[in-house]
Amino acid sequence: MRIIALDIGDKRTGVAVSDESEFLASEYGIIDTVNLTSKLKVLIKELECKQLVIGLPLAMSGNDSEQTRKVRTFARKLSEDLDIPHTFIDERLTTSMTKNLPGGKENKDSLAAKIILQIYLDKSRLWPNT
Repeated sequence: MRIIALDIGDKRTGVAVSDESEFLASEYGIIDTVNLTSKLKVLIKELECKQLVIGLPLAMSGNDSEQTRKVRTFARKLSEDLDIPHTFIDERLTTSMTKNLPGGKENKDSLAAKIILQIYLDKSRLWPNT
């Protein structure tokens, strides 16, 4: 089974996918946020995904921002519509991390999703009960 990670934006959503062993994250691409649910339905079925990992855009203080609340609401509805569980990973600074990676300027959303997913995979493997 695979896991999909999302870096949800107002217009574009970066997508990353784990390998079947849930060890390594790879970029999948960018999807228009407006049509996200229908496109993810196809992707989840095609790749046999069992879970969504969603980047949570907390403020630098660690508090919720307006964007955090929008992503929480959107993620809850998305998870219900797709009938798949989701979990959040703090995405602070992931977009700025992409600037130092090859292709980071053009693919920052999908690279950020890849970083979010790799953080989740590493955390799950190293600290499975947290």
